[in-house]
Amino acid sequence: MPLDPFAESAAETPEEETARLTREGVWQAVMRTDEGRKVLASILRNLGLFSPVVGERMAGRHEAAILLAREMMSANDTLAEMILTETMRDDQAF
Repeated sequence: MPLDPFAESAAETPEEETARLTREGVWQAVMRTDEGRKVLASILRNLGLFSPVVGERMAGRHEAAILLAREMMSANDTLAEMILTETMRDDQAF
């Protein structure tokens, strides 16, 4: 059976791999600093990651927070989990 010429390839091009590795490195550099963790936690909190979703606007903000958390997890899941846990604890304190 012939291969589908329009099938998407799962393989990254060298340029895509370089971009991904650079992006992951930047994320890790930010998450390793106290200031970076505070900023990310503040953004997640302001987007309402741990707040109830009411209405379309809040749903959009919540989705943005989820996408941010996914980026963080893909770069370094241990640091991301630490930031998310700290953010959730701080959010519950309010």
